[in-house]
Amino acid sequence: MGFLNGFLRTLGFEGDKKKTPPKENDQQKQKMQSTQAQYDLKNLKEKPVLYEPKSQSEVQTLVDKFKNGEDILVDLKNMEPKERTRALDFFSGATYALSGKIKQSDTTTYFFCHLELE
Repeated sequence: MGFLNGFLRTLGFEGDKKKTPPKENDQQKQKMQSTQAQYDLKNLKEKPVLYEPKSQSEVQTLVDKFKNGEDILVDLKNMEPKERTRALDFFSGATYALSGKIKQSDTTTYFFCHLELE
């Protein structure tokens, strides 16, 4: 859960426990500031839940949730590379069609949201 908490903290959410943040270099600070400047995360109704789909049917279910207004945090690490590409294409198409935004966290984790850029 450390990765998820760190990712949510990067997006502007505070964890339940107060911890002293680790020392960051200037490049990391600049990256965090640009992320916070791009998205007004205060408009989120609740913290996004991390989903880890294993099949295309699970991906379709998640896209349906996204269509219904839920912001989706997805880690595609449990899928084969070809299926992962297919899932990402499907999510990307739905996000574009719904005028959403995509934020990539690492090689397999993506945040699909309905927030407008500032």
